[in-house]
Amino acid sequence: MIWLLINPTNPLISNTFNTKGVELATAIDDAKTKFIYGKIDEAGWNKAIEEWRKNGGDKIMEEYAENFAKSKK
Repeated sequence: MIWLLINPTNPLISNTFNTKGVELATAIDDAKTKFIYGKIDEAGWNKAIEEWRKNGGDKIMEEYAENFAKSKK
């Protein structure tokens, strides 16, 4: 059986994601790897998430939510 996962944000627009998405994804992926390998603890992981949110993650979520709401009208 083949599973196909579709990203529900694909049709949505986030200008912040377009400008900072790669930078933010790299930062969170690096933190995820460090957490898995034990190089940072849960506090370090939570700090990475906090930084991601502060550096544009919250804005991306806000923009996606706004676009989603508009698409449902």
